[in-house]
Amino acid sequence: MFAEWIADFDMKCFAFFGGMQSDFLTKAANLFSLDNHVGLIVGAVLLAVLCLLPKTRRIGLALVFAIAVGYLLTDGIIKPLVGRVRPYAALQNNALFREWYQNVGIQTRSSYSFPSGHTTTFSAVATVLLLFHAASDRTPAKAVAWIFPVIAILSGCSRVYLMVHYATDVIGGLLIGALTGIGGYLLFTRLKYREKG
Repeated sequence: MFAEWIADFDMKCFAFFGGMQSDFLTKAANLFSLDNHVGLIVGAVLLAVLCLLPKTRRIGLALVFAIAVGYLLTDGIIKPLVGRVRPYAALQNNALFREWYQNVGIQTRSSYSFPSGHTTTFSAVATVLLLFHAASDRTPAKAVAWIFPVIAILSGCSRVYLMVHYATDVIGGLLIGALTGIGGYLLFTRLKYREKG
């Protein structure tokens, strides 16, 4: 019964995004996915800079922790355990899904589907940045804190729009990323990490 509800929910989400497909939204979805080597390189450089600068070291280390633990949980433990096949492989016989999938460029991935690793990473980053900005004494930082979870949610939606993940994969990634992000934030604030330099 529950499995049927999940399958129905996922298909309704595919139908929602499939019904709004356009060239513009497909380009936007690929942008929010950051599913390329350039995104990885830029992200790694930014992380290194944050870790090296004394004023942002706590944030950088919290991000490294949250991303690393999130990756370990999703790709190292949960994906192999659950073994959920990607939607484009499982739904080949569904004509509507096949059409939506072809419309957005027929992208494939080598790993399992649940949970979404991209969404886990974006959620972990968003949670760390949200918490640090919300706790800041500076009003501008508090004012922009909300933008980080919005970007994480948009990134997750892009994965469903591109038909490479189920909506429930994204929800799982959002939850895992939020938990690892909270863990990273608490670890590098409550343990009174002393910044040097």
